[in-house]
Order: sequence, then C-alpha cells, then structure tokens
Amino acid sequence: MPGGIPGTPSMDPSMMSHHRSTGHSQTPTSVKTLKLPEYFPDFKDQGNSNAPGASAGGTPGAPGTSQGGHGMEEAVFLGAQMAAKVFFVIDQGLSKGYMSRVEYNESGPSAIHEYIL
Repeated sequence: MPGGIPGTPSMDPSMMSHHRSTGHSQTPTSVKTLKLPEYFPDFKDQGNSNAPGASAGGTPGAPGTSQGGHGMEEAVFLGAQMAAKVFFVIDQGLSKGYMSRVEYNESGPSAIHEYIL
C-alpha cells in the first residue's frame, strides 16, 4: 500500500476516520460536583424573617433566641424530624419503632423511656 503501513491503524489511510483508542477510554476527563441537598429549607436563616417556626425575636443574647430569628426550641423539633426520617426510611418497618398497648399496660409509663428501638 503506498503511503501507509497495512495493519497499523495510525499509519493506514483507510483507518484515519476511526478513533484511535489510547487504552484510557474509561478515564474521566472532567469532574462535576453535585449540589448538596437542602433539608428543611423553611428553617434556614432568612435574616429575621417570619419563617415557620421562627422565634418571636426577643432580646439579642437571651436564652432561646439567636440573631437569625430561630431559637433553640427548633433544634429539638428538627432533630426529631431528622431521626424519624432516618429511622423510618432506612429501617422500613423491620423493627417496630413503637410500643404496643399491651406492652404499655404491662410496664407502665416508665417503659416509654426504657424502650429501645
């Protein structure tokens, strides 16, 4: 073959239109980052706005208030919400997650605090 070496893709003119593999075709050439999910966007700091669950203001530095308008009383609520999502979504009902009426009647109210999930 004039002008090329048969069997060698880089030198064979009939193979010039094909992509030459370098052996690294699975290597990424760029990396994209994902946006972090926003959990409870209603409770994000919106600069003293009247967002749901926001504290009624009060004196700055007073217990239970913060500059963002949200106090510590929301921390318990949000923590319980996140724990419930993790427990009931990941667990999918494998463990009960609740105490039956019979168990409550046998053990009394103190059993609620001792009940292990």
